[in-house]
Amino acid sequence: MFKNLLDFSYKRNFSEAMGFYVACLPLGIILVLITAKTYFNLLEIVALIFNMSLALKIMYKKKLFSNFLAVLLLSITFMASIAGHVLLNLTITTTVLFSFRTIIALLGGVLLGLIPVAILSSMPFNDEIITKHLPMFKKLMDFSYKRTFIEAVGFYIAYLFLSFLLIEAVFVIFVGIAVIGLIPIPSSEIIIRGSVSIVLTIFNIFLALKIVYDKKIFGNFGAILLLLVTILFSALGGALLGLIPVSALSSMSAKKNQAT
Repeated sequence: MFKNLLDFSYKRNFSEAMGFYVACLPLGIILVLITAKTYFNLLEIVALIFNMSLALKIMYKKKLFSNFLAVLLLSITFMASIAGHVLLNLTITTTVLFSFRTIIALLGGVLLGLIPVAILSSMPFNDEIITKHLPMFKKLMDFSYKRTFIEAVGFYIAYLFLSFLLIEAVFVIFVGIAVIGLIPIPSSEIIIRGSVSIVLTIFNIFLALKIVYDKKIFGNFGAILLLLVTILFSALGGALLGLIPVSALSSMSAKKNQAT
């Protein structure tokens, strides 16, 4: 259960992944509690750095940066690590600094953030499982790949889920900023909505440009039209609409495969 704990390239089974989680948990908690004594406002940063360092180390050793599921788990690690931040600011009082709810908030980043890290430690080196059992989600990070209709639907679903994580990240960050008084709370809802819209628009445009660039189809009228539609749909409907033309772009042939 606890074997090869320092081998970040090792593919763990369920029991070993649980052992990895249990082994890392005390270290993360100790780091958070040490920080609490001197740098109370940096608690969530410590949990974030600890969890993300482990996740990035695993991804580097296993060469998983081109694996969509791994990138998704890395995003979830980030979200889970800062999940306790808002609760932390809401529960702290001047009289009861270490109440039960505050302790949960302090340690929540480590408790939650290490779960996707443990899952990462159990992943293989490639997309063999996804390709075999979930073919509609294969090659999600290969933007030059020409997808079938079903694969384009899988691309849409996968990046829509990633968009939801982006929305949650923006929400948590700005709520935390509002709670500590950096932006006025009455204006925070408008600011959050505006920020979410901007982030999603940039995200969709980036995906569209990445596909067009990797497929070398900047001279293709249909591709340019879909790129413009991406901008329009993103402004009107965020990820739900904006990812439709992006998914259509992913089903187009690369320039080298097109007839001359």
